[in-house]
Amino acid sequence: MKKIVLFLLTVMMLRMSGCGSGDSATWVETTNTPKQEVVEIRERFFIEQCLDINYNPENYRGKLVSLEGMYTSWPYHDDTVHVIYRLTQADDCCPGGGDPVGFEFRYSGDTVLSDNDWIRVTGNIDIHLEDGNEYVVLNLTELEVMNERGAEIVHN
Repeated sequence: MKKIVLFLLTVMMLRMSGCGSGDSATWVETTNTPKQEVVEIRERFFIEQCLDINYNPENYRGKLVSLEGMYTSWPYHDDTVHVIYRLTQADDCCPGGGDPVGFEFRYSGDTVLSDNDWIRVTGNIDIHLEDGNEYVVLNLTELEVMNERGAEIVHN
């Protein structure tokens, strides 16, 4: 499990560091579809469900996924990377939060988001190809800033 968490952290850190050139990125466009079944990611299985989607994206491609978590963003080339995540605390070994687990998402709406906002997003799973690597991305269909927060630190 630690290898999986380290993998996700590495992917997020690579995205944050700006590795690769903006010219090599390819987005697979999707459009909103009629009413679909929604895969709900809940607190109790947050880590497992996120990891399953990240390791088996073809099983979820085009499906709607809904989850809550904290928001953060950072600049990346001429764009902004938006992320919904929670912190992991595997094995109850350490105080405080550990590695982030979640998803990058595409967002171009009017709602102004701030770091650490608690948000609920729903979107289609898509795959972003960059420099030969695949990244799971949510194409948002809904975003809501929540008043009530869930668990920021989730356990496996």
